[in-house]
Amino acid sequence: MAVQILLRWASVNAPPGGWELTGFNLPMQGQLRARALTRAGQYGGSSSFAVETAALSLANPPLVTISGARTIKTTRSPITIRGTATDRDGNLAAVQFIDSRPKGKSFRSTLGTASCLAKVVLKPGRNSVQVKATDSGNLTSAIQRVTVVRGKN
Repeated sequence: MAVQILLRWASVNAPPGGWELTGFNLPMQGQLRARALTRAGQYGGSSSFAVETAALSLANPPLVTISGARTIKTTRSPITIRGTATDRDGNLAAVQFIDSRPKGKSFRSTLGTASCLAKVVLKPGRNSVQVKATDSGNLTSAIQRVTVVRGKN
């Protein structure tokens, strides 16, 4: 659906002037194109079109933070990885994790979102755990990784 916006030329923050857009909602992402007709006398005594185009992204991906060390040595299994997730847009939807056992598994949901727990069963040796967050706009955080080395009891 196209939305038409009435633009008014305004002197914003002194010469040479600028754009002022008010009273409408923007999409989270897209392109904004503003086109206006300047009348005679506003710019050198002639009329012309002034056009501005800009990429628009108001969306912020979520952020995941894992508590504790990035490399853990233990003899126990399972262990719990703890973390927090935030989303500046306020629409955090899910926090998920995947571990290296068994290979080929997909991401699984953690227990909780803003404060999250992932219970991970470890194989002997080196294990890798990855955690990510997704918001309702389908934006995904950077993946956070933890390496867990499980030794013998």
